[in-house]
Amino acid sequence: MNIRGTVTKVRFWWVLSGLLVCLLATPGMTQVCPFGTAFCYGSYGAGCYNPMAAACHDGLVCGGGSSPCVGRYGAGCYNPAYATCHNGLACATPLQPCLTPHSASCYDPSRATCTASPASPGRPRHRR
Repeated sequence: MNIRGTVTKVRFWWVLSGLLVCLLATPGMTQVCPFGTAFCYGSYGAGCYNPMAAACHDGLVCGGGSSPCVGRYGAGCYNPAYATCHNGLACATPLQPCLTPHSASCYDPSRATCTASPASPGRPRHRR
């Protein structure tokens, strides 16, 4: 066997594998996913997911009966049976959202009120 031919083959494989990695890592390019999975790409990320167990929403993969919660205050998944979504803020039941132009939080209306004062914008104020 010719050593020169072996070196050429190794260099070719190294270049070929480097290009393959570049193609898989480049955003906007198609990605090969394992059998039974689909590619999900969007504003919130990219990756492979199982379409039988989850759904893709602009790059956000939500599974297990959860729904996307996307808005000004964030992006994530939540279970509508146990929580509500308000402009990207998911609050577990019975909590309510306290949204202001600068912040967002969840509060318990039986224990606090939502105030938007300059000192504490959008923070729940505990009842006394």
